[in-house]
This record gives sequence, structure tokens and C-alpha cells, in this order.
Amino acid sequence: MLATARRELDKILGDFNPDYVEERKKMVSDYNPLCSVIEKYLLLLEDHENYFDALSGIINTTAWPITDVLKPSEITTFYDFAVQNKYEFKDDRDITREYVLGDFTRKLTQNSYDAGYNNFSFHSHSFGLISNLYGSKNNLLVISVDDVGSLDIWGSTYYRGKDCNYVQMTLRGPARCYGTGSSNSVFILEGEDRGCLGWSNFFSEPLDLFEKGEVEKASDCTFIIKGKLGIDSGIYCDHCTFKVYSQEAVEQLLGYIGYHGNNRVILVHPDGREELKRDFHG
Repeated sequence: MLATARRELDKILGDFNPDYVEERKKMVSDYNPLCSVIEKYLLLLEDHENYFDALSGIINTTAWPITDVLKPSEITTFYDFAVQNKYEFKDDRDITREYVLGDFTRKLTQNSYDAGYNNFSFHSHSFGLISNLYGSKNNLLVISVDDVGSLDIWGSTYYRGKDCNYVQMTLRGPARCYGTGSSNSVFILEGEDRGCLGWSNFFSEPLDLFEKGEVEKASDCTFIIKGKLGIDSGIYCDHCTFKVYSQEAVEQLLGYIGYHGNNRVILVHPDGREELKRDFHG
């Protein structure tokens, strides 16, 4: 299977520029653990066909322990391979692969951070990749993702940065419910905010969730939104700072957050100057 992993990786590397190819090929030839991780991922795809298996967290079971530690650049190489691989399956398992790949890569990222590495970067996105990550107060886990437009099961880009703690995350692409349930983190969005920034209203109207105490909300986070603000963003977030780049976004936020939570709104001017528009406690 290791030979198969190498052949498949060589095939995929052909899609990238020559310098990138040579760098990655040397990495594979000199560092067999990367091929071992690719082998484990391919076997995992072959073993789990059912979408609901993926939802139940199959890679966290004792049957598939992911204990491998790779450097950030090696995780990027693995992810490039997995996103682009040309494996043909007997049935349509795109949704399952989204979950498996996302959770698999998330686990590799967490393992790498826990071993002392940081500053992770990805060129694409799979559902689950940038959720449930945990850094520390004095060493935020830093991750950036470009082109996060792939579809998840809801046909949008839900729950990027969900349930994270002590993470600094930059997304260059669309997001909905960005940072839901997270704490002590910094979320930078250089793309379209599709609404519900920092909280979830997946199955109910906002008021219903609030009255039932079922809101998954961000707390003690900073949101830096460089584009347009989506509908209902910031509602129910608690003790969060929102930095936006237009007066229109400021007015939207002030309307959305109202008297819920204890949040701060800052307008960032073109020259970088920051103007406080609403402090904690309103």
C-alpha cells in the first residue's frame, strides 16, 4: 500500500508547479511517515462507506487511532493529495469523504500542534477541517485556509471554526456561523459572511433558541470581518469584539447585537485607525 500511496501522490503532484513538485517529492522520499499517513487515509476510505459512520466519529475509535505527528508543510502535502486524488469508488461517497478527510486532517493538525508545531495553512477546504481545534492561552493555534468554497451537506459553508478554543483562524472565502461555540479565539474573515456570525440557528428561529437556552454562541472572541456582514451576525455572542471596515457594517452589528450579550464594536478606518463604536456593557 505504501507503493500505491507514492504512485498516487506522484500523479497528483503533476497538477502543481515544478518547484512545489520537487519539494514535495523530496519530502516523500525522505520522510516515510507521510506515505504511512496517506496509506492509513486510503484504507480508511475503503473501510467506511456509510455517511452515518463518518458522522459518528469513526476515526476517533480504537480501530482507527490517528496518532501520527507531521510537520505543518507535510500535513498540507497530505491534504493536497487527499483533495485531488483520483481514486474511483463503486458508489458516490463524496459526502463521506468530506467528513473523513476533514476530521482526519483536523486530528493531524491537533497532533502536530500538541507536539510543538504551529502555523498551519491549507489551499482548500473540507467539512470539519477547521473546527474543534484547541490551542493555549500563551500560544494560539494559528491556521489559515484559502478557497473554502467547497460544499458540505447543507450546500453552504456552515460552522467554520466551530467549538475552538485559543485559536487564531483566517478564512479567505465564504463562511456561515463562523466561530460558533468557540471561546478565547480570533477569527479573521477575508470573504463573504453568510450570516449568523458566532452562533448557530440551524434548526430554529433565533428567538426560539434563545428562550430554550439552546444557542451555541461564541464567547471572549475577536471577529475581524473585512467584507460585508451577513444577516443576524453577532446575535447572542458574549463578551466578543467585532472589528468591521464600514459604517454600514457597524450599524448592522449594533442592530443585531442589541442588548444581548456584552459585546464591543470597533470600526477600522482605511488608514488602520480603530474607532470604538460600542464598548462592553453597551
